[in-house]
Amino acid sequence: GEGKLKAWLLQITRNTCFSLFRDLKKNKSEDVSEHEIEDVSQNDILDLKRDQETKRKLKTCIERLPDQQRFVLVIWMTEDKTYEEIAHHMNLTVSSVKSLLFRSRQKLKEMMN
Repeated sequence: GEGKLKAWLLQITRNTCFSLFRDLKKNKSEDVSEHEIEDVSQNDILDLKRDQETKRKLKTCIERLPDQQRFVLVIWMTEDKTYEEIAHHMNLTVSSVKSLLFRSRQKLKEMMN
């Protein structure tokens, strides 16, 4: 449940940081001044802060979804299961799973705006 979503969000943050550091290394090899590196770092920190706020908002919105929609969405996002596997696990039809996923993503989109 919540732990897997947290791990997923942390993985996104980790990958973003690695990308930023990789870009910084490339820029450093092009004789970037220390001042420019500090500016990039400050901007990166602000971007990460915005990302964290977005993640908190996303988590809150996911928690507000109806139980079945939230459960299907979290399984689909974190466990890399097929529609058939989710349907079997929840004792639903595949079309019900697809419908729940569609509605959960629509509702999340509305809540995030």
